[in-house]
Amino acid sequence: MERQRYIDAARGTAMLFVLTVHFKEVYFLAPHDAQPWLTSIGLIASPTFICISGIVVGLLHDTTPETFERLRVKLVDRGLFLLTVTHLLILVAMRTVDRQPYVFITDVIGVSLLIVPAAVSRASARTILAYGVTIYVLAWVAALLWHPHLWAMEALEESAFGSRSLTHFKYVFPIVPWLCVYLISGAIGKRLAFHQASGEASAVLRFLVRTGFAAIGTAIAWHFLVARIAVARGPAVSTAIQTALMLSARTQKLPPGPVYLLFHGGLALLLLAGWYLVEKRGMHRLVAAAGDLGRASLVAFIIQYYVYYVVLRMARPHLPYADAWPVYLIGSMLLVVLPALEWQRRGYNRFLTVGYGRFHQWNTARQLARLNAIPASGGS
Repeated sequence: MERQRYIDAARGTAMLFVLTVHFKEVYFLAPHDAQPWLTSIGLIASPTFICISGIVVGLLHDTTPETFERLRVKLVDRGLFLLTVTHLLILVAMRTVDRQPYVFITDVIGVSLLIVPAAVSRASARTILAYGVTIYVLAWVAALLWHPHLWAMEALEESAFGSRSLTHFKYVFPIVPWLCVYLISGAIGKRLAFHQASGEASAVLRFLVRTGFAAIGTAIAWHFLVARIAVARGPAVSTAIQTALMLSARTQKLPPGPVYLLFHGGLALLLLAGWYLVEKRGMHRLVAAAGDLGRASLVAFIIQYYVYYVVLRMARPHLPYADAWPVYLIGSMLLVVLPALEWQRRGYNRFLTVGYGRFHQWNTARQLARLNAIPASGGS
C-alpha cells in the first residue's frame, strides 16, 4: 500500500505543537498566564496524536485486509515498546523534575495498540463507534462517582479514569477515556478508507472537512448552551450545573471532556484535510519534510523530554535576554528535530522493538510443526 504521506505530515505538525507547549511549560515556569496562546496551540497536540494513530489503524485494515494480521503483530510489538522502553526513557528524564509516577500519552497509545487493531478487524465502523462512545460515557461516570478509599483502588481510579485532584501520580493521561478516543478514531479511519476506495480526492477531502467542522460546531453549540443555562440559573449554581460546565470546557483535558475532544479532534481532522489538499496540489517536498518528522515522532517525543525537562530546565536561570524566548524556542526545536530526522534518514525506526514479532513468528512456526506432527485420523 502507498504510504499516506499527508497523515505523516499531520503527525509531524502535531509534534511541533508538543514542542511548543513543553517549551512554554519549562521556560515560563510558574506563570500559567504567560503567553497563553502557546498553551492553546499545545491543546491540539494530544487529540491529534491519538486521532491520527487510531485513524491509521482503521484505514490500514480496510485498505489492506490481506496483510493486516502481519501489521497487527507489528503494532502489538510497538505497543509493548511504548509501555516498557519508552516509558522508562521518559521517566528517567522526568525524575529530574519529580519522583512521583506518571502515566504518559505514550502509555495510552501503547495500550491502544494492544487492543484496537483486534477490534477494527472484528467489527464495523458503526459498532466500533458505538462501543467507543458508550465506554467513554461510562468512564466519565466512574471518574465523577467512584471515589475509593483503598490506596490501590485510588491509584487505579486515577490511572484508568482520571481525577481532577491527583494523589498517587504527578501527571496522568487517563487510559480508558483516551483509549475510547483511539477506538472512535479507528472507526473514522474505516470510513476514510471507504472514501479513499472511491478514487475521488474530493470525497476524502469532503469527509475530513465535514466531519471536522461538524465536531467543532457541536462543541461550540454544547459549550454555549451549557453556559447560557448556567447564567440563567444565577449565582447559586447546583453541583449538576458545575459538572456540566466542566464537561463543556474547551480546556478540560485531564480527563478529556467531550467539548475538548470534539473541538480539538475536529481541528485535527481539518489539519489532516489541509495536508491532504497540500499533497494533492503537488507540494510533495513540503509534505515529505513534515512527513519525515511524523515518522520520527516517537524518537522526537523521547528526545524532547531531555531537551526541555533536563537541559532547558537547568539552563533557564542562566539564559540572557528572557524576552528573546522565540529564539530559544526555535533553537530548542532544532535540538529535537534534527537528531530525529537523522534517525529517520538512517532507518533506525527498525530498532524500536521488543522482539514480539520474532517471538510471534517462532511461536506460529512451532504450532504449525506440532499440527503437522499429528497423524491424520481416518478409516482403515
